Amino acid sequence: MEDLLAERGIDICHETVRLWWNRFDPMFAGAIRGKWVQRMRSFTHWRWRLDEV
Repeated sequence: MEDLLAERGIDICHETVRLWWNRFDPMFAGAIRGKWVQRMRSFTHWRWRLDEV
């Protein structure tokens, strides 16, 4: 991300990117998860699964 913005003439620190990640990642993850759950509810036998990663 830092390199992409540098190509456009915007100079930022890697710490800024980390702060953005901490702030906006839960919003994006929640939106994606909500859309996924809506799609999966159309199937009759869906379950949440958790890997040991």
